[in-house]
Order: sequence, then C-alpha cells, then structure tokens
Amino acid sequence: MHSLMLVRHGHVVAEGWWAPYRAELPHTLNSVSKSVTALAVGIALDEGLFDLDDAVLDLLPDHAPAEPSARQRRLTVRHLLTMTRGCAEPDFDGVRSGAIADGVRFVLNEPLDHEPGERFVYSTGSTFLVSAIIQRLTGERLLDWVAPRLFEPLGITTREWDASADGVDFGGSGLHLRTEELALLGQLLLQRGSWNGRQLVDAAWIDEATSWHVETMAVPSDPGAPLGDWELGYGFQFWQTSHGACRADGAFGQFIVALPELDAVIVTTAGLDDMAAVLDAVWQHLLPGFDTPGIGGATSTAVAAGGVDAQARLRAQLAALTLPPQHGASSSPAAARLLGRRVEVEAGPAGLRALRIDADETGGWTMTIETETRTETLRIGSGAWAENPESALAGSLTQGGAPTPAAASAAWIGDSWLLRIHLTATPQTLTARLAVADDGTVRIGAWMHGWFGAHELATLVGRPA
Repeated sequence: MHSLMLVRHGHVVAEGWWAPYRAELPHTLNSVSKSVTALAVGIALDEGLFDLDDAVLDLLPDHAPAEPSARQRRLTVRHLLTMTRGCAEPDFDGVRSGAIADGVRFVLNEPLDHEPGERFVYSTGSTFLVSAIIQRLTGERLLDWVAPRLFEPLGITTREWDASADGVDFGGSGLHLRTEELALLGQLLLQRGSWNGRQLVDAAWIDEATSWHVETMAVPSDPGAPLGDWELGYGFQFWQTSHGACRADGAFGQFIVALPELDAVIVTTAGLDDMAAVLDAVWQHLLPGFDTPGIGGATSTAVAAGGVDAQARLRAQLAALTLPPQHGASSSPAAARLLGRRVEVEAGPAGLRALRIDADETGGWTMTIETETRTETLRIGSGAWAENPESALAGSLTQGGAPTPAAASAAWIGDSWLLRIHLTATPQTLTARLAVADDGTVRIGAWMHGWFGAHELATLVGRPA
C-alpha cells in the first residue's frame, strides 16, 4: 500500500502514507482516469457538445477509416463509455508507449469483431477516443478543458495527464493526482455533482454514470460463489461493486470507493499486483469500523468515554506507516569485489553501459549508472529509504517517461546485493539482485512490479573494467 484516506460526512477521519510515499506527491492513477473522463463527459453533455448516441465517426471524421465497416459506422459514444465497442482484443500499448504516431487513427481503425453494444471488453482505447472527441470539439486537451470546470472548483491543483504522440490525453489512463484530490472527487460523487452551492456535474449524470449498464462477466468465475467485485457490472466508466458502493479503480490498487449509504469515501493508492486484495481488506477491516465511536456516527458521550484516545492512537499509527526497507546485512565479504569498481554491462537494456556502486557517509551507498545518453547517481539507503527527488532513469521506466522521484534501499544477502527502488509517483517498483562472483563478474537479475510489462526483466552480465 502507498496511501489511504477515509472521509465520513465530508470530513477526513483517517489518512496515512506509507513512507517513502508522501502526501504531496501526485500518484499515477491508471484506470481511475476513466472515471474522471466520465465526469468530463457529463459536463460536455450539459454544454451540448455531443450526445451519447452520436456516431463516433461523425465526431472524429479526420481519423475515420477510408472505407468503414457497418459496425464502425454504428459505433456511438455510449458504446465507448460502456466498454462495448466490439473490439475483441484491443491494443493500446503502442499508443501508451508513443510508438504509434497517430494514436486516434490507430484505435479508431481497429477492426470490430462484435456488434457494438453486444459484449463488454475492457479497453483503454475506448476512453482515449472519448478524450479525442472532447479535444476536437473544444480545441483543448481534455486536461486543459476540464481543469476550470471541475478541478479548480474542487481545489485540485495537480495538472498532469499523460498524452499520446499526437498530443491527445489518454483519458483512460495517465492521470496523476494526490490522494487528497482523489478524495475530493469521491466526495463529489456522494454529493451528486454539487460543490459549495454549484452543480459542477449534473446530478442525473452522476446517477446514470454510476448505475449498471452492462454485464461484465458472461460466465461467473465461480458459479457457486457470490459474484466478485469485477463481476457485478459496469456503468459509464464506473464499476458496480458490493455493499451499495460504486467505484473508480486503477490497476495495482488505485481506488475511489463511494459508499452513499454510509456517506463515506475510501481512497487508496498502491503498487499491488493483486489489486483485489485492497478491496477485500476494505470490506473485511474498514467497513465494520463504521460502527466505531467517532467514525460511525456514535454519540459524543461514547467518544468522550474513550473514542478520543482511540483516535489519537490511530493518528499516531497512521503517521508512522512505512514500507519496510530491503532486509539483509549492511556488508559482505563480496563487497570488496563490487564497491568502488566500474562494472561494464554486456548488452544492457535502454542503452545501459556501466554502473558503479560506492559506500557513502550515511552507511548506505550511491550507484552511478551510465547509459548511451546520460549518467546519473542514485542515493541508496541501508536499513532505510534514501530519497531521490528526481530521477530521469527511473522516469524512463514509467508510462509517461518524465523524470520521477525515486526512493531506494539495499542490503547484502550472502554474495548478493539486493536493491529495491520505488518510483514514488507511480505504482512501480524495481527490484534487482547483483550476484558477485569470485572474479568480480556480476550477474544482474531485475524484476518490475506495478506495471504492465513483463515482471522479470532480462538477466545481465557485468564485468569489472
């Protein structure tokens, strides 16, 4: 987990960030972005920009196929919002990476294997087309257009949304916000689009967007068990969920869970490959707590009888949250064969040429990394996290590719130096093992978590220069 915030009756009752993650750092939200795009659609409908049943090809004529199929001609905005575009295997990776120059044309020209509206297939490309429609009709990027209409009135100050090579905000992913800003959006859902006396998003649209529109699982994963949280249906870019809630969710544990019956919002950021574990923990551990004095609306007498002390203890626990640094020893006999030596890497990815690890005055290390285009030094903690405010190399691993903050910790286990780097504005974590042989040869294995690529990266071999 990276962060947690619980809002009840419009007030924050619990919040915490697991160090090295911090309140002031925006976090990549992955598909929570889709739900924010849905709020923008509600505003666009209210302003008369388009209708749900408008044909997508009519709204994006410059990118339409030369000879569109009958299914492509029948595709509407409604189909994009319900993930029923008709593409059996949507592909957005090339757009996300920037490898495809004209992302809108690529997605719009994907063949439709099914009739639009026929079946649910989750597709970031569908939401990307919604973003492209808003950009074409307004002349502004989605972020720039929605900011004065939604973000500014809510007090959301972060302005970062990753875009395609042709300059269109992804819409379905790539939005970055702080945990508190996620909670503001959740509170707006509870208040059905109303904020400080202004109707930012039409109340009827909030109701419709968060209602059931399409079945998400033709066959339940376990016919004998209750439906899971991804089997309860989908609205307009919002998931249906249990306990009378609706939710926005993003891969690896980014959530806004709005609970109207409890007048509560729960938001999380995380980097977990098993994102369902976050919701399971919410239902198992947080939901029963709404009956706790001071949280569930109990009387002030009950709070005075012990709730104040309990809240103080809770605040202290939340303030002390931290992810454990890399476990192991601070030194090893193998350190003499690694530290202070330039290690040249054979056929390194992303132009990696060499690295050098040195002990520093804190008891930790610095690692200098050389690529074909840059040299960068990272601070690495021993038994603690060392923070690096801006790392271009870490940023090269992220979806947007921009420099990003990174926190690192390492330790020795036998003849291996284990390194963990958290990209603290993202869900992503890089783990590396540098195994040092007697002759100084270093075998480097690396693993990524919290991202969409392969978990295990290529094993590299480095030799002392």
